[in-house]
Amino acid sequence: GPTAAACLRNASPRTVLGMPAPSSGGLGVLQLLGTNAQGIHCTVEAAKHVMAERASLGGDVGPAGDAAVAARLAPAHLAAIRGDCATQTFAAAHYAPPLAAQNEAGTLHISAMDDAGWAVALTTTINTSFGSRVVARESGILLNNEMDDFTTRPGQPNAFGLVQSEANAIAPGKRPLSSMSPTIVLDPEGRPEIVAGASGGPFILTGTYQAVAAALGGATALDAVSRPRWHHQWMPETVFVEPSFPVSDRAALEAAGHILKEQPGFSAVQLVQRRADGSFDAASDPRKHGEAVVVP
Repeated sequence: GPTAAACLRNASPRTVLGMPAPSSGGLGVLQLLGTNAQGIHCTVEAAKHVMAERASLGGDVGPAGDAAVAARLAPAHLAAIRGDCATQTFAAAHYAPPLAAQNEAGTLHISAMDDAGWAVALTTTINTSFGSRVVARESGILLNNEMDDFTTRPGQPNAFGLVQSEANAIAPGKRPLSSMSPTIVLDPEGRPEIVAGASGGPFILTGTYQAVAAALGGATALDAVSRPRWHHQWMPETVFVEPSFPVSDRAALEAAGHILKEQPGFSAVQLVQRRADGSFDAASDPRKHGEAVVVP
């Protein structure tokens, strides 16, 4: 998958491994980390740019898309995103041209690391709750409804409210766009330091980014996955915030013209990190009632 350097903790460069296309998660998390916007308003503005690019450009574009991915991770492009933060937020058309005309429980993420240096970030999904709600008669396997992740009607929202373009249209042999964001951060010596990922549909991307950024900033695993989160996916023109989201950050966003909407527990992040002394710190997001285990 794509790689990039992140310099958020102790000014030490780190390598971030993320999921490649057709998932938008790896690229989106890397863009947000690389943008390194300061303050809640500018960080949300950066997310609006990233999610607008997801809508306009995301899809299974094959080898020809490598150059496009490189361009979206180019320092100059990330600097332009970071710099495009005015006092007030903009209308949706500022971030991408208009495209012509939830309670998610179908995704699971597991993060694992051991003292031998192995690290796994695994995300699986059947998409929405109970997938297609069809069980194969002979095998008893519940079938997914991943076809909803394709663009069936350009400019029209799918089950998660995501608006997408022809780049993600259905075609033979093509894979649908995803928000999966399994992420591994390597320390300056190339050893796994953080493993993270999430469930929650499009909320996966921003949730994983916020937890990884918090961990890189020195937060414990539990603190990193428990902090109140925000989400913006370009369309609708709304910042989703959890009920416990800080009042001061709400005020800053509203002062900049953002429309806020409360939504409880919209993503669940699983994160494990290796401490400087070689021990492990793991946490399962309390929003999904999972459990983290450290085995001696």
